[in-house]
Parts: sequence; C-alpha cells; structure tokens
Amino acid sequence: MELLNQKVKHTSLGIGTIIEQASGYVTIEFPTKVSTFIYPDAFTQFLCCEDDTSQATVLQEIADAKFEKENQMRIVEEAQQRAEEQQSITKAANKAVARSASSPKKSAAKQERIPGKPMTFYVFQGNTFDRESYHGYIWAPITNKADDTIHHWDRLTDIKPGDIILHGCDGYIQAVSTAKGDATIVINRESSVQKSSGKKRGDGSTVSMYKSKDL
Repeated sequence: MELLNQKVKHTSLGIGTIIEQASGYVTIEFPTKVSTFIYPDAFTQFLCCEDDTSQATVLQEIADAKFEKENQMRIVEEAQQRAEEQQSITKAANKAVARSASSPKKSAAKQERIPGKPMTFYVFQGNTFDRESYHGYIWAPITNKADDTIHHWDRLTDIKPGDIILHGCDGYIQAVSTAKGDATIVINRESSVQKSSGKKRGDGSTVSMYKSKDL
C-alpha cells in the first residue's frame, strides 16, 4: 500500500509523517527525530495510521502475509512428511531385499494372482541391471548347466501385463517398472554374464517392460 505523506501515530514519539517508503520499511519524520521502521510489522506494535481506512488496509496486508507464510510452511511440512514416509517405505523394501539376498535359497510358496489386480515381482539382476534396464527387458535362463530349473527363474513366466517389477541390484531396489506383456521364450540368447556365472547359455525367458523409474 502507498503510504507516502500519510500521518501516523507512534506510541511514544507522537504524530509523524511518512517521508519515505521502500520494500520492507518506512521512514517517518516525528517532531523530535526521524526514524525508520520495518513495514508492515511495526503497525502491529507501535504505529497506527491516523486515517482509519489506511490502517484497515495495512492490517489486511499483515493478515494476508501471515496467511501466506503459514500456508507455505504447511506445504513444506506436508512435503517433508511425504518424503519421510517414502523414505521409510524404501528402507523397509531394501531391508526385505537384503534379507532375501542373504538367506538360503529355497522354493517359495507361489503367490496366487487376484483377478484384475497387478502382482509385484522382485527381480535380482546383479551386474545385468544396467544393460537390461537400458534396453527395457528382464531375462532369466530356463535351466542351469545341469539342466535343473530354478524357482526364481521360473517365476519370470508368471509375469503378466501391468505387473510391477522391483529391480534389485547390490542389495537395494534400484528401479521400478511395469511389464508390457507376457513372458516369451528367447532361443540361444548369449551372455558373458551367464558364461562367467556358470549358468547354462542359450534359451531363456524374457519380459519386455516400460522404461524403469530409478529410485
């Protein structure tokens, strides 16, 4: 609000005239001295406009500024709360991944699919994560060198369109993606990782996925 040349009353200095107004302060000439005050804060304590309309406008500015400040603080607090909740969820998921990775491997009870609802799959990719994530697929062998099937490789064929895939690597969930379609059989897929890990080279199951979202 423009207050230049307005008359104001100070609780101890008496009546004065605003001789300068800039962003965040006003300068007032009183009979005994010239003083500068923070605007509009000073009008809540020891200054008052002689004109009632001007005083009401100043007080409304103060109320609006207070409301805006409180609203911004509320937005920040809500954002912090959401971030803390997401962090807690991620930590819990990472702990689950770490426990699963360190526990003895054994056949797990197969999760039953609920019609109309996507299932969630944890996929532990190791050093194949970067390549598979970049090209938008996940892959697992059908059997190992001894022609034995591995239950977590077999689970890949259970993935359906819309299912959620959590990509585990280095003991943490690194990304989340959504399956584009059913698993398909890929013939004679070669991989240096398979060679070095002792897995059987060749046929495998693959699932295409939408671009993963890194965590």
